[in-house]
Amino acid sequence: MDKMSDQSARKFAQIGATINLIAGLSMIIRFLWLNRYKKRLEHIYQIDDLIVSKYEFLKHNTYDEKTKETMLAQFKKEQAPLYKELDNYLKFNKVESIHMVIGIAGLFFGTLFQIIGAG
Repeated sequence: MDKMSDQSARKFAQIGATINLIAGLSMIIRFLWLNRYKKRLEHIYQIDDLIVSKYEFLKHNTYDEKTKETMLAQFKKEQAPLYKELDNYLKFNKVESIHMVIGIAGLFFGTLFQIIGAG
């Protein structure tokens, strides 16, 4: 088998390392975005805790079943927008999925280039 020159091997290793770096940055975008919205998520959790504690307090101090059902409906109505916003922050959307696929493919090719460069 033909030997690769040192200069070509070095170029392959450098290209592979660069591709791996770009792929890694592509994959961490979700965590960067989550840190950006951390304060808002904490605020949503606090509001949700207050709503739940208010509901639990009223549930234990109410004896009429009809009133309890009304309170449960009101509780779910207050929580729905919070859970919708929380779902928007925490779910994997299409852009993040594409970034993950690009990152995994980039890691594969970058590692392949580094292996070729190592001989």
